[in-house]
Amino acid sequence: MAESATGLTEAQAQARLEAGQENTTNLKPLRTLQQARRESIFTVFNLNMVGLAVILLLLSEWIGAGVTLLLLGFSTTIRNVHESLAAKRLDAVRQAGRTRSTVIRDGRPRAIDSDRIVPGDLIVIYPGDQFQVDGIVTGAGAMLVDTAQVTGQRGWERVQAGDEVLAGSVCLSGRGRYIAQRVGADRLIQAQLSQRTALASRPTPLERLVARILSGLLVIVSVYALILLAKYFRLDVGEPGDAFVDAAPVIFSLLPTGLYLMIVVAYATGTADLARLGAVVHSARSVELLAESTVICFTEVDLLSGTDLRVEPLPPAEPERHDGAADDPDAWPSIAELRRTLGDIALSATERGPLVDLYARSCEGEERAILVQASHLATLGWFAVAFDDPDDPFLYVLAEPTLLGRSGASDEALVLARGPIDTTLVDAHGHPRLPEGLVPLCVIEPRRHLHPDAMGVVRAFQASGVHLKVFARDAPVEVLAALRAAGLSEEDERALLPNGGLSGAELEALPRDQWATAVREYRLFGGLTPAQMGDVVGELRDGGERVTVVGDGLTDLPAMQQAQLSVAPPASAQAALGVADIVLTDSSPGLLLVVLHRGQSIVRGLLDVMKLNLSLVVCTALLIGMVRLFGVGFPYVAGQGSLISILAITVPSLLLPLWARPAPVSSRSYLSILAGFVVPAGVLLSVAAFGVYLALVSRTDDVRVAQFGVTYTLLYAGLTLSVLIQPRLRTALLAISLALLGSLAPVIPLARWQFRLDLLPEPTDYLIVLLAVAAWTVAVHLVRRAVRHSEVA
Repeated sequence: MAESATGLTEAQAQARLEAGQENTTNLKPLRTLQQARRESIFTVFNLNMVGLAVILLLLSEWIGAGVTLLLLGFSTTIRNVHESLAAKRLDAVRQAGRTRSTVIRDGRPRAIDSDRIVPGDLIVIYPGDQFQVDGIVTGAGAMLVDTAQVTGQRGWERVQAGDEVLAGSVCLSGRGRYIAQRVGADRLIQAQLSQRTALASRPTPLERLVARILSGLLVIVSVYALILLAKYFRLDVGEPGDAFVDAAPVIFSLLPTGLYLMIVVAYATGTADLARLGAVVHSARSVELLAESTVICFTEVDLLSGTDLRVEPLPPAEPERHDGAADDPDAWPSIAELRRTLGDIALSATERGPLVDLYARSCEGEERAILVQASHLATLGWFAVAFDDPDDPFLYVLAEPTLLGRSGASDEALVLARGPIDTTLVDAHGHPRLPEGLVPLCVIEPRRHLHPDAMGVVRAFQASGVHLKVFARDAPVEVLAALRAAGLSEEDERALLPNGGLSGAELEALPRDQWATAVREYRLFGGLTPAQMGDVVGELRDGGERVTVVGDGLTDLPAMQQAQLSVAPPASAQAALGVADIVLTDSSPGLLLVVLHRGQSIVRGLLDVMKLNLSLVVCTALLIGMVRLFGVGFPYVAGQGSLISILAITVPSLLLPLWARPAPVSSRSYLSILAGFVVPAGVLLSVAAFGVYLALVSRTDDVRVAQFGVTYTLLYAGLTLSVLIQPRLRTALLAISLALLGSLAPVIPLARWQFRLDLLPEPTDYLIVLLAVAAWTVAVHLVRRAVRHSEVA
């Protein structure tokens, strides 16, 4: 591409964009708002509600049909509003974090979105920029580039004209230009990513469980609808058909309005709460995936530590004279003075970059007027500056250790030296020249420091049932040494990293059948390539773990794509934001812990709602069968079922998710959790309610009084279920308040007519009801305790 030497024209770039050669990858295409609306309308729940409304209309239950349609519209509106708000929040985050690149087009520099780069573009790179595409360096400039995140090899490279640079690398120092060669899916890092299969957006276990329940309900609704249509057209459906028709209002007055609607509301309010905490959620299913996470992988060790500077003073040199200033032991600068000088240099330098920013953050100083500056760190390995200050008559030089005769320092170390302020920085031909006679003052090396609350955060994650794994850029030995130097105690190291760390080379040397064991046992991985990071996450997934990956750059994409859930902190690369299911507004691991706890609370609250709903559904189904075997009639009528549904199910279902406490959640135990509670509670409650029905029928010989007694029994027991599910004072107070409200409903004429409910004729009738509820409560408690003891044994 000969035209690339001076950049493309706008016409050339537009032609290549139209040909589909832009730098977009479409890693996770976002649903349109229209798609989200269609998905929220055409659901099994909505089909159930429509079927129920048809049934109620055929039964001339006009109010019930209207309420059903109202609830259908309410739930659909909530889902649509939630999807719309989530899309807007994510779009705002992506727009704020959109990566921009400077390209030369029509001979002029122009800032464009990085996904608009095309092959042949001439791109200008500055210190701190991440290379967005693969290309070839051109021109006279040279740059110091960190390629470790792409190649897995630690160290900095000095690149110049003709050298290849890879997307994902970072420019540490220097300015230059490079010609885009491979963009979008053709980039090396994307080619590595495309070799592995991206995960399909499959339903979560909780979604599958609810879908099974609602699918079963849809079958029942369809049967009822067919029978009712047959009766409407005066077809003979026999005695079983008549019984089905009579039971329809009783069953459907309870279940459809209480289960799925509460799940929709819980997810909507939960994700809004997460947004307030600082986590923008892509979809409601992300909440469940986060709560179920058993492993969280961080793509850097920032969870435990930060980076600052270690300044190691060098011994004083032999006394020399520099413009009247003596470099003797008495005049040798202290550590405080050295750090202040480094801070002054960083704050005053005209060329910014990651190194300069690190020096500025780590050392106190002030911006000063500069007399002389020579920036050759990227090209020649040294940088010189002199301040316009008569009280500081020195030229300061930051240089690679080997240039000043120092050996044994790390690849990232620099030496601060000083010399006379009138030292010449060029040779006779005008070429840059490192001054002679410089006096080394100190060695500066980046080092890690342990966050004060690091171990507390780690322990909190572990207490939440989550194991942490860290992908570090450096070798594990170096990371461990840095953490120990930063203050990691032996006790904390044994608790956090009992097996030490595993390097990329060590992982590659293992037989493939041993990888699963290695990735399960080790928690620190160092020097992994992006492909290896993805392999580690894939092994964890295949081993049954539910993996969340926190990543922010192009090199994190393979790991993020392999995880069940991907999280991006603020200021992430555009590609990482495109993959992320959750975007954080703060990079603190403490925020992710808060979000994890809230997600666990939401999911546990949903399970509590399902326990409450399904327990009463099981009870109702068994109770109808018992009463039908005993004689004719039903345990209660539709209006009484509405009262039970509103007070014992709907109101508690709105509050239980808000009151749920965080605790580890495993999708493998969803069915056993529900069955362990629903079966004994529902079966025993049906027996207790049937006993009340028999007792009142025998005492009064009035089926209506027996139905009143069953209604009060199910109301009180349903509210007691909430206390058994969440045994807390606030739940008990709620149950007592709603029980009083339900007991006094018959006093109000309109409520008495709407709910077809009246007071029991005798106080002893209430005593029978209360004794039945008390006996049921004790029986449920004993059965559940026996089950827990048998599981432990």
